[in-house]
Amino acid sequence: MTLLPRPQSYAPFFWLLLCLFCLRVLAHLLIVFLDGVAWLPSEEEWLSGALGYQYLLVSQIVIVLVFGKVCVDFTRGQGYFVTPHRFLASWLPATGLVYLCVMVVRYIIRMSLYPPERWTGGSIPIFFHCVLAFFILIVALYQVKAVRALPPLRGGEDWEGEMVHPQRERRGRFHFRGEP
Repeated sequence: MTLLPRPQSYAPFFWLLLCLFCLRVLAHLLIVFLDGVAWLPSEEEWLSGALGYQYLLVSQIVIVLVFGKVCVDFTRGQGYFVTPHRFLASWLPATGLVYLCVMVVRYIIRMSLYPPERWTGGSIPIFFHCVLAFFILIVALYQVKAVRALPPLRGGEDWEGEMVHPQRERRGRFHFRGEP
């Protein structure tokens, strides 16, 4: 019997990355609405210029809500993001890797275009994009491991969405590594 990876072991990493991202959103809010905070970098350092702040804030709130759902699912050991999905296991790794690579290239280009700002100038958005990319990559890692633990598909079967895992039929729930 192949066991699924234990989702609770991933939860601390998700919560750490979510807290980092929430601190970024909160810090930027303080800068915008308190007209600058002396101990934080200026607003220009927090923006890449691709989106206006009102759109950026809305997208950040959506990201916090979705990632919060991921954190809760992994903490509880059940939910949409803990359930193995072949679709997520197939496209999340590539998406996360491309996202991370684009941010690394973006950093290299920025540092070559603005030598006086080397190592940290303009890197706040890039750093937090990397935080998001790592979040996606950890979900991808779990999904790939979880899907590999599923029995192979037979003709016409589909394990997406409300799939039924054979272990769940017998015992009433998934069994994870380290559980009897």
